[in-house]
Amino acid sequence: MRESGIQGLNELIARWSREKHFSAPDNVVVELTQRILAAEGDISVAALCAGLGLSYRQILRRFYEATGLTPKEFARLRRLRHACVEALRKAAPAWADLSAATGFSDQAHMTREFQDIYGWTPRLVHEYLRRIEHRDTV
Repeated sequence: MRESGIQGLNELIARWSREKHFSAPDNVVVELTQRILAAEGDISVAALCAGLGLSYRQILRRFYEATGLTPKEFARLRRLRHACVEALRKAAPAWADLSAATGFSDQAHMTREFQDIYGWTPRLVHEYLRRIEHRDTV
């Protein structure tokens, strides 16, 4: 009885693999992700797509299928994360300097992005994050 249960599980795993639930990662998506992470989200779409040999539409479709986000949305979230990490390194960050250092056009741009994604200003996000114990992030 136990043997049939294991065999059934193995068959289920094999079927899932055939249905691409566990397919190999798309090399283009991996490359795009690495570029976004290396730039901490501060990268243009043109730079992101350079040298891949695919149209932007193909890149967009493949990235969205793999992640549920567009490359631009993922970069935006990484830029916000980078700003949060940098803000945590300071007790009282200079928001204008932080916005410039993390790829925002100005402090107002950073504030709009924080409010759009988090629903709070950068200062309120900073205060909230300072209350949490962070390990290996700062």
